[in-house]
Amino acid sequence: MISETTKAILLLTGHLLDGSKNASSSPLTLTKYNALARALHKSGYEPGDLVTPKKTSIFDALSNEPIFKKIGEEKIEALLARGLQLANVLDKWASRSIWVMSRAESCYPKRLRKKLGNNAPPVIFGVGEPSLLEKGGLAVVGSRKVDDIIKAYVAETGSLASRAGYSIVSGAARGIDSSAMGGALETGGSVIGIMADSLWRASVAAGNRTPISQGRLVLISAVDPSAGFNVGNAMQRNKSIYALADAALVVRTDHNKGGTWNGAIEQLEKLRFCPVFVHGGEHQGDGNEALLRKGAICWPEPKMPDELRAVIEKAEAPKPPPEQTDLPLNLNAESPPVLKETPECDAINGRGTILEAVTDAVVKELQQGAKTGKEIAESLEVRPAQMNDWLAQLVESGLVSKLNRPARYSLPVQTAS
Repeated sequence: MISETTKAILLLTGHLLDGSKNASSSPLTLTKYNALARALHKSGYEPGDLVTPKKTSIFDALSNEPIFKKIGEEKIEALLARGLQLANVLDKWASRSIWVMSRAESCYPKRLRKKLGNNAPPVIFGVGEPSLLEKGGLAVVGSRKVDDIIKAYVAETGSLASRAGYSIVSGAARGIDSSAMGGALETGGSVIGIMADSLWRASVAAGNRTPISQGRLVLISAVDPSAGFNVGNAMQRNKSIYALADAALVVRTDHNKGGTWNGAIEQLEKLRFCPVFVHGGEHQGDGNEALLRKGAICWPEPKMPDELRAVIEKAEAPKPPPEQTDLPLNLNAESPPVLKETPECDAINGRGTILEAVTDAVVKELQQGAKTGKEIAESLEVRPAQMNDWLAQLVESGLVSKLNRPARYSLPVQTAS
């Protein structure tokens, strides 16, 4: 049984796909639905009132609302008239134990409601134990096309997270997602899979049946269970992955392209729902190092459950980058940060932004006197090209001075006040 409000939201926003996967009427977008819901509340109504005899008076009350005029009464009537189609798909979903909950219900995941706000999906479909959605966990994301070495590494990470008491949160795609989920399930752990398509098929997949029945796996989707893959849906799915997690690990990503890259960048630069870690091993993608420069944290490769718990508990979600003039110039620092706690990750220590760590370390180096970029790079064990890029940023911000003939770097001369 679902509430009248959820029925109304499904009628307004759901594709209600039949066996041929054709929608009988194009539903409202999230933006239009949100605007209509606000207009309803403004007039003292709820979406559920649209499927009651109050509908005529509601239309009268909304007649002067811009969103009502934009959508059109005829369009809203057509969507609400799909009651028989809704009944049919509800029976179809129930045959595979697929449940539905709307944003208007108290059972809707609090993490999605709190972090996504009006961007939270109006309706989510799911199969499995919904209470898992409140547990949080470690999100593990990455490329679909990876070799067996990466798959084994990710499966072990899923297993370790499980032994540490964390659920794995992932996108249920092939490659890194499914390997992490499989590693957790094989260890007896729990998994939250946020799908962008094909929940109908996944609900009865052989590998999912047992963990679903045991209450260790929940699969959810913001799109119709029968919907196929769509790039836009996949991109929106990323928001929910990060919103439901306590921390995220990007194992492998291409640079400046693909869903993994875009989802991570969105978290680092805009949403900042949780700490974002990046794997730094030899099989990393060309985007991994770029994410570190954007403020992601080098994954310190914990080996034991208590180590993983400590990593996640101590990490902080990304913060807005500081203004260049506010970067710390710790001339009197007693001990600089250790830049290479993890050999695979260049110049990052898991605390603060990468440029903050680099600033402190470069200042310490230049307290000994002017040095060339190559000398600083060799001392800090990073590539000269990468160090030159950081030094250019520090020179531009005024934290470091560049000398010529020969080219080298020094601390700015402090003038007496």
